[in-house]
Amino acid sequence: MNTVEMGNSVAGQDTVIDWPRLHRVTTEPEPAGTVLDREAAGSRRVIVSGLTFQLRRGWSDYVSRSPDATFFHELDWMEAVREVYGHTPRYLVAYASDTCRVQGILPLFEVQGPLTGRALISVPYAVYGGAAADNPAVQTELLNASRKMATDLKASYLEVRQGTPLDGFSDRCQYFTFRKRMPESPDDVLTSFPSKARNKIRQSIKTYELQTETGPHLLNAFYDLYVLSLRRLASPPHKRLFFERLIDRFGDRCQVHLVYHGTTAVAGTLALKHNASIAPYFVGLDRDFAHMHTSNYLYYCLMRHSIEAGLSIFDLGRTRQDNTGGCEFKINQGFQPEHLHYNYYSPSDAPAPDLRHSNPRFALAKAVWRRLPLRCVSFFGGNVTRWIP
Repeated sequence: MNTVEMGNSVAGQDTVIDWPRLHRVTTEPEPAGTVLDREAAGSRRVIVSGLTFQLRRGWSDYVSRSPDATFFHELDWMEAVREVYGHTPRYLVAYASDTCRVQGILPLFEVQGPLTGRALISVPYAVYGGAAADNPAVQTELLNASRKMATDLKASYLEVRQGTPLDGFSDRCQYFTFRKRMPESPDDVLTSFPSKARNKIRQSIKTYELQTETGPHLLNAFYDLYVLSLRRLASPPHKRLFFERLIDRFGDRCQVHLVYHGTTAVAGTLALKHNASIAPYFVGLDRDFAHMHTSNYLYYCLMRHSIEAGLSIFDLGRTRQDNTGGCEFKINQGFQPEHLHYNYYSPSDAPAPDLRHSNPRFALAKAVWRRLPLRCVSFFGGNVTRWIP
């Protein structure tokens, strides 16, 4: 094993990079004679290795307590992505050799496809990812291990969706993220919106008498709206099975919220909860009802619901910086844009592919996609999504 001094940043501890286990993620018990068994009880070394059966609980506990971890660091996200899309998890974990206490995590997936080649991504289908660690030194060792893995796997590139720039990586900042703290009381939600958005919400309530409903039984109706929206946006939708697995695994932390005009579902979201935050991560809208300000009403009701559930942060996710309409809508809801940095490393110095929706290479495919029947969009969408992680 390779030993790297980490210096004063972790009180003189050593880091042991357990290279033989970097490429293996297993849910089976670790065999006897591993690093966990051989380390002396008094050792103060930090070990970086692949995720093992014994470390899964420590990983989950770390996600729940780390301010840098997100919904997408959860092992249930890993299992849903692996089961539905078949990508291979290559999760890295740093832990103290004497106590096995987890001190840092880095979720990674090996993705192979026509648009990416063989790539390592943290995390597919997620806005956020990257390393969460107790201190910068542990984070550095996790990232060093990820670069070593990319080289050993002969990956075309490694992408770390850290959100902030990282040393040793090329920085690409093509998105904004939009988050804000919600009021303490549901009664203050309406006044927290700017005046223009506030007036639209009032109209949706008084003029159009929109209503909301919440529950996993609404998934079918939501998925229809979601596919309708993704066709209009010329984007491939996720498989319905992916949403089913998220709801199965996360329970009430992954909720469907629908907006109704009478008995017609006109807008909805599959919202993700993590610690104190909620994100309407997947959204579906029927544009025939857009004049009723359904999206404004959806976010208004979701904020009220979230505050009642004890949550405090509302996360509207990412928007491309060149998508001026999307950015302006979120700003008009009272959110301020924050730069979202993704970090790239290529063992062969190859440029990372541009998989953004606005890439001109996709213009013809988008034009065709908008003309497909909804049934075809639903059927083929998940297969296309698999290659755009």
